[in-house]
Amino acid sequence: MKNVIVLFLIVTLNAVEAYSQNSQDEDSVSFHKKRWALQFQVGRDFTLNSFQGSIISLKKTLSEKSALRIGVSFGTGINNDNSKFSHFPPDTAHSERNSDNSGFDLNVSSQYIHYLPIEDHIAGYYGIGPTFGYSFNKNKYKDSNTNGSSTSSSSVSTTTNTWNIGANAVFGVEWFVRNNISLSGEYGVSLSYSNNKQDYKGESSYSSNPSIDFKEQRNWDRFSLGANIVKFGLSVYFE
Repeated sequence: MKNVIVLFLIVTLNAVEAYSQNSQDEDSVSFHKKRWALQFQVGRDFTLNSFQGSIISLKKTLSEKSALRIGVSFGTGINNDNSKFSHFPPDTAHSERNSDNSGFDLNVSSQYIHYLPIEDHIAGYYGIGPTFGYSFNKNKYKDSNTNGSSTSSSSVSTTTNTWNIGANAVFGVEWFVRNNISLSGEYGVSLSYSNNKQDYKGESSYSSNPSIDFKEQRNWDRFSLGANIVKFGLSVYFE
């Protein structure tokens, strides 16, 4: 909390000083002229996080009254594991498991922003735009067990595809502490529809018995409507 208060005071004093020293020049500055901005979310202890995209969160001002924002997130991962377990006394029983997990996800969101007139370097705004996401996950594992003369094995593979589409609306205020730096506070609400498809198949066998194959497919849909967390943002403008 002390860090929050100290940083707030520093930013406020800096902004007041800049305003008093450059008031005549800044009166003629167009804060929303056509230029780009990188956006960051200010988190706890004033750490910088992604605003609306882990890869990039970008804003393009189109005119004095409008801007376009876009955020892109992407993640991927692969995990392989092999484990063995033996019982005592030796050579009586043992088991082994091999597993492979992989997947990726992609999310894109954007908004068309409309600005209200600027007063004392502060502008209100609101906007709306589409969202899209897709994820793929594949999990495989194989077990083998030996206990004396008995053996058993099983293998399972699960593949999950998920995609979602929706829209989000935002409204907030932006304060230009400098011509090229602004702070913002923003509320939002999101509506989304998602479809999930999961394929599950496997095989199991026990000693000399015939192997058994099994598979299953699941589909489910989901609608969601909810408020977004309040965001405290930092924008850095450049041309």
